[in-house]
Amino acid sequence: MSSRRDNIDGWHALFNLPDGNRNRFPEDRFDFRYNDRGENAFTLSDPSSGIGDIQISLARMIGGDSGVLLRAIVKLPTGDADVLAGSGATDLSITVLRRRLTSWRSQQIGYYWGLGLMKVGEPEFLARRSEDWAGLGVVGGSWQPLPKIGLKAQLDFHSRFYDSALDELGKESIQISIGGWWALDDRRTLSFAINEDLIVRTAPDVSLHLSFSWRL
Repeated sequence: MSSRRDNIDGWHALFNLPDGNRNRFPEDRFDFRYNDRGENAFTLSDPSSGIGDIQISLARMIGGDSGVLLRAIVKLPTGDADVLAGSGATDLSITVLRRRLTSWRSQQIGYYWGLGLMKVGEPEFLARRSEDWAGLGVVGGSWQPLPKIGLKAQLDFHSRFYDSALDELGKESIQISIGGWWALDDRRTLSFAINEDLIVRTAPDVSLHLSFSWRL
């Protein structure tokens, strides 16, 4: 546990990122508790692992390269809510995205932005504090120095999901992702990214993402 913490602290120190006062608390402790109106609503004191909620995404370009990309996502409750691997509910979201592509010294660069809306399903825990709808936003840029390899940075925003005084539940979130992609061929792409929360305590501190997409 301490080696993991040293790595996370080193990451924050390297880029001068906030760490949510982590160094003020003891190491090797795992204890999640939430009391709502005097009642114990949730307790988790043992580390657990498992499959999280699975997302299925469909996207369609409308109007060609100068048009908009319409993307719909369904999040299925495949994760175990008892160990915080999922919410226990199905969420639906629709996002409208715009992009601009250009070139610089024969290398392709671009930027994109979008807004969306999510219908939040009723979660297994804290259902009476859950918001019915949440707003989404994204803005990012990309650079493709090689024909099949590119780099990108992205900011993601969402409004709060719960009516709570705690930042972890009741505050909007902004996250930054830095990563890239490798086009295996014309239809298959492998992507990776490191994600950091810019508004501390509103999202996982540091997370790694790996995805594989296949266009039909």
